[in-house]
Amino acid sequence: MKNKYVFLGILSLVLFCIVGCKQNKTEPVVETHQSDSKELRSVLINGDSIHYIDVGKGEPVVLVHGSIGDYTSWAFQVDTFATKHRVIAYSRRYATPNNQNYPDSADFSVVPHAKDLATLIKTLNLGSVHLVGHSWGAFTALKTTIDHPELVKSLTLGEPPVQSLIKNTKLGDSLLNNL
Repeated sequence: MKNKYVFLGILSLVLFCIVGCKQNKTEPVVETHQSDSKELRSVLINGDSIHYIDVGKGEPVVLVHGSIGDYTSWAFQVDTFATKHRVIAYSRRYATPNNQNYPDSADFSVVPHAKDLATLIKTLNLGSVHLVGHSWGAFTALKTTIDHPELVKSLTLGEPPVQSLIKNTKLGDSLLNNL
């Protein structure tokens, strides 16, 4: 019974974000970009070099990997999606092949990752995108959607660790207390 409530709570949160994305009035910017090459590129984002691949043509799909991974985590999905979409798979801050140092004051929360993702979308002039994320990447995609719904056309999340987003809300506390 408890799992049912947790599932319903998380589903409600995801649906809330999806509805918010659908109300977005920004038209996507679909560039005539086309590349069959998986050449690794980099862009300066929030003071650091972030690496990504950019393959295909069409509406942009941005793939966000989980905690233990990098842009190559999506290797089996890129070619399939690229037949109909422009696919960007990037390595989040601190993931290979990015070379950021871990300062003692580093913010390891989802916030800097969401800021990086929003900046990546804006820097590459993607317009509104289809975001796909797994694990910590799903949390990053969700936080980006909450903060910048105008950048997101659709949102697909796999195993997002969203407990911190539902804490201190009536429904969220009720769900978490019944675990």
